[in-house]
Amino acid sequence: MTESGFVIIDGNELTCEEGETILTAARRAEIEIPTLCHDDRVTPAGACRICLVEVEGSNLMQPACATRVSPGMVVRSSTPRVARNRQFILSLHLTDTKTQTRRLRHPDSVWTLGCIEPRVAVWLGFGSCVYVCSGGP
Repeated sequence: MTESGFVIIDGNELTCEEGETILTAARRAEIEIPTLCHDDRVTPAGACRICLVEVEGSNLMQPACATRVSPGMVVRSSTPRVARNRQFILSLHLTDTKTQTRRLRHPDSVWTLGCIEPRVAVWLGFGSCVYVCSGGP
């Protein structure tokens, strides 16, 4: 890939590469954007919508896993609007899915979804578990 400019994610100016997604650029800079359905081995589908972010100039939130960066793009991944939407989407997944829960030995950093200890792992059928508050949303 060839370098194509910069993108600003949560106030951090990052170099971006042509064809790179917001999620890839954020992870490279150690900016955490939670995902459920993302798998580096396949083409991003954006199906779970947990990785939604705000992109300046767009009224609609965009899935970070499937949205390609463009030079000068400004992205916000930790606003109150993003947090509300992630919590709502997660609650829909939990309502619509048979869940299997178990206590975690090593809780993941899901504080971005608004969770507070203790956490449990919940299988949502996306190929991985998500960690949520044991008390529920």
